[in-house]
Amino acid sequence: MVTNFYLLHPEKGWHPCWRYTAATERMENADEFSFRLFRDILDEVNLGSNYSQINNLSKGEMYIFNNHNFDEFVTLNVKEELQKGQHDILLPGYFSNIKLLSPEDKEIVSDSKKVTMKWQGDISSNYQLYCSTDPDFANCKPIKVTTNPMQSSFVSSIAVLFSGLFFFTFSFKAVSKKSFHLLILVIVLCSIISCQHNGVNNVEIDYENQTVSVTVKDFQPSVTYYWKVVATANSPIKSESIVWSFGT
Repeated sequence: MVTNFYLLHPEKGWHPCWRYTAATERMENADEFSFRLFRDILDEVNLGSNYSQINNLSKGEMYIFNNHNFDEFVTLNVKEELQKGQHDILLPGYFSNIKLLSPEDKEIVSDSKKVTMKWQGDISSNYQLYCSTDPDFANCKPIKVTTNPMQSSFVSSIAVLFSGLFFFTFSFKAVSKKSFHLLILVIVLCSIISCQHNGVNNVEIDYENQTVSVTVKDFQPSVTYYWKVVATANSPIKSESIVWSFGT
């Protein structure tokens, strides 16, 4: 453990250091060494660093936090980055300013039939919501959330256009039976997609406060669930939130 004083000669200054004391106590009282433990230590002793990081030496991975937000991190693999040769990384563009809001970590929800998971983040990013009884989210299929209002409007316009064509062709009986069935199928699919993007499928987007809410149904009672959010900003690198849990 090292902070801002000379370990061999603490009399030279900056000792005792409250950050050294806080981190040491966390380590000594920990049941296990984990990502969550070191994340909590960074959060507690942070003094305003633009970037903070946890390095996993066995995996060769760097977990980077931006601008004092310890709810979101980006993972970089050192080997993969070195194979790219000399290059620059514009770290701020990888983050979506994610902050989980509710249900709060370890909260017991009152209604197990449906739970609304809410987070704050850059609305220009696309999100994937993971929710599982497995904290590692193995075989967990994420819920995709598109927050771009232009994309929603485009899909809605397509649905309206096909609906107009349907009524026009039906009125003049100028369509074959096969084409008629195909047209109905297209209209139904467009309508479903349109509803999903406009919040009918249990997704609510508050553009003013930069929050996203997704309501998921049919949870089992007396079970612990884990959830997190993965975001894609204007880069191929994804950021993700820390993992929270809730009980039903």
